[in-house]
Amino acid sequence: MLCEFFVYTLPYMARPKKKESETKTTILQIRLTDAERDAIGEAAKSKGLETSTWARMELLGLAKRLLSRKD
Repeated sequence: MLCEFFVYTLPYMARPKKKESETKTTILQIRLTDAERDAIGEAAKSKGLETSTWARMELLGLAKRLLSRKD
């Protein structure tokens, strides 16, 4: 019985698909020293975020501030 229930509900357990505008498709790669990578990882950890999430938020925030100063 448990197995049948699991197999039946499995297709309905997936996370809903994101809107196309929210889908991340581009990758940014940067080279870092071990010390730089560790520092970024620790900063992300201190905020309770994954490294990529923290880095994306910080970079976007900086970019927006820099662009707003140009106006």
